[in-house]
Amino acid sequence: MKTVAKLAIVALFFTSACVHESRVDGVNAERVRFMSFNIRMGCGHDDPFRLEKGSVGYLPKCAEVIRSLDPDYVGLQEVDRNSKRAGFMDQTKVVADLSGLHGEWVEKISEYGISMLSKRRPLSVEKVLMKGKSHTRALMICDYGDIVVANSHFPLTGETRLMAAESVRKELNKWVKVKPVFFMGDLNALPDSPEMALLKKDFTVISDENTPTWPSKKPERVIDYIMVSRAHADRVRVVSRRTVAAPHATDHSAVVVDVEIISSPGMSGKAR
Repeated sequence: MKTVAKLAIVALFFTSACVHESRVDGVNAERVRFMSFNIRMGCGHDDPFRLEKGSVGYLPKCAEVIRSLDPDYVGLQEVDRNSKRAGFMDQTKVVADLSGLHGEWVEKISEYGISMLSKRRPLSVEKVLMKGKSHTRALMICDYGDIVVANSHFPLTGETRLMAAESVRKELNKWVKVKPVFFMGDLNALPDSPEMALLKKDFTVISDENTPTWPSKKPERVIDYIMVSRAHADRVRVVSRRTVAAPHATDHSAVVVDVEIISSPGMSGKAR
């Protein structure tokens, strides 16, 4: 843990909490970087999933990837908390501390869940459970005041992914009515799949759909995404997008998108 503590201190020099403001067509806009990253419980490509008690496994390498990309919001998938297979470690806290970010975690089932890291604390965190054939999946909804950032890890079968997609549309609809909603995650679905077609009724994919994200050693499929609510897409301008393979850290590539969010009347646009 001494190594973790040292890296956490170093991480503070890599992460800035400042707001990047600019002007787009004469109106105020905020530059924001979103990232989605499946960290596979810090087990890298190793099988079986099992870390020794007190081990952080590949989590420092995952944190190095996050620090190098300096995101404002990071949706993490496959994150354990105090489980035997994760060495009884709070993996969200480990990665958050090493990345210099604030961390929130919600449980899907049996100490297994998803997390949100960010440069500012959310005003609220909501969890919605979604049934899958093998185990329960979850939708994590973080309200940051001016925007909502949601994260999920979809099931493996097409039938249950469709159910998950419908659940996401239903649960996020109440937020879409009042502010921009950014949704990200490992959706285990190809860009032209029925479940993605369902999500695209309400959301516009802003991450790269042409560069495979999994497996990171030799990517073959696009299954990781970042998207924004269609109702607010005209307020969001994509500045850049990239897919970053990190085979030394985990089996998924990181997807990263830089956007400019145009302030609407009555909205600050500043981080709170």
